[in-house]
Amino acid sequence: DYIARILGLGGKDKTDFQLWKDILMNNCPKAMAVMVKYCKRDVKLTEKVYDALQKYHNVKTHIGVMGGKDKWSCPECGSEDVIKQRTRVTQAGTQQHAMKCKPCGRYYTISTCSLKEYKEEKQRFNETASLA
Repeated sequence: DYIARILGLGGKDKTDFQLWKDILMNNCPKAMAVMVKYCKRDVKLTEKVYDALQKYHNVKTHIGVMGGKDKWSCPECGSEDVIKQRTRVTQAGTQQHAMKCKPCGRYYTISTCSLKEYKEEKQRFNETASLA
């Protein structure tokens, strides 16, 4: 509820203990209908929160690589329409380059080797575009 409100997605419906008592102790069909409506809305709101936050967590399978694209492509949707945001150095001393996918908005990191391939591809693209 709190996160949904912070994200501007609305909030949960209000319920109280009396609703539970009416369902469990009184077997009230109206109370059950209210609870079913509450649960359906809760699931939909939770899905909206998940969708809003998913671009900030790591994906399990790199869709771009599975589709035959380079590692710098978007792991979420496979797009190559991505931009470099910034570079950071890890505690181990390695560089990680934060990328953002323009179509889906996913943030992810790539290695310096992948960044080099990204830059080479963008340079080839720019050279091809200038010839046209």
